Amino acid sequence: MGNKDKFKQEIIVGLNLQNLVYNKDYESIPSLLDKIVVPEGYKLGLKCLSDNDMHGMGAESYVSIKTPENTEILDRTDKFWSLISAEDSPMGAWQVYLLYNLWHYLPLFWHANYEKRQYIYVHTQWGDEVKPEFGMDSPLEGLDIQKYDIYPSIRKEDGFYYVSACYWSDFEGLVREELKIAIGKKVHVYKRPAHHHVLFHYECGICF
Repeated sequence: MGNKDKFKQEIIVGLNLQNLVYNKDYESIPSLLDKIVVPEGYKLGLKCLSDNDMHGMGAESYVSIKTPENTEILDRTDKFWSLISAEDSPMGAWQVYLLYNLWHYLPLFWHANYEKRQYIYVHTQWGDEVKPEFGMDSPLEGLDIQKYDIYPSIRKEDGFYYVSACYWSDFEGLVREELKIAIGKKVHVYKRPAHHHVLFHYECGICF
């Protein structure tokens, strides 16, 4: 399904995005997503949790758009996506996919960790950058990552982009999920995945 050589540049962008998050260089993320466009006077940014925030039982970080009036529009709202446009290309669709899923690996707190995902685009990430974090003290037995096609896939069909990638979740396992994306004057991401397939099931057994 995926193709390492065909989508080499997309993989590089995905890995670079993960590296920026890992290094907490959140301000550089909008520049990396250079095929994403917001209206003049608006600014794409992130609202990330810090250790000093009051989180209650759980909290999530968000991508946001700052308006000329200095108010924030969070990515969970339809208004946010009504302000997003993108280049009509595989790279544009890929960057929309990355933006849509970014919150899953920005800082999360307590109960929100059920939503944590570690995206994996190349096999060499497994065991070093990507690995089980909850409920395991040793390497996972029974999973040979080399047996799985984990490379991203982007195809255009009937005017829609279908973008898929793999992620690891301690509450699902190794998953390939595909999203349906429309790029016109505005971007529309269909909230229900076009495809969601658990390649290797794993449940850490942790309850937050």
